Amino acid sequence: MMPEELAETLEVMADDELMAYLRQGIAEMETGMFVPWEDAKRELGI
Repeated sequence: MMPEELAETLEVMADDELMAYLRQGIAEMETGMFVPWEDAKRELGI
């Protein structure tokens, strides 16, 4: 890992709110609570 990448990783890990969102997203993904990318694009019209 490069020094810049390590610094960015530590910055993210130090942000309690961002880490809470990340943990929530991972938990939702693991339980199948997500919209596949192709479906999301179709719903957004892109």
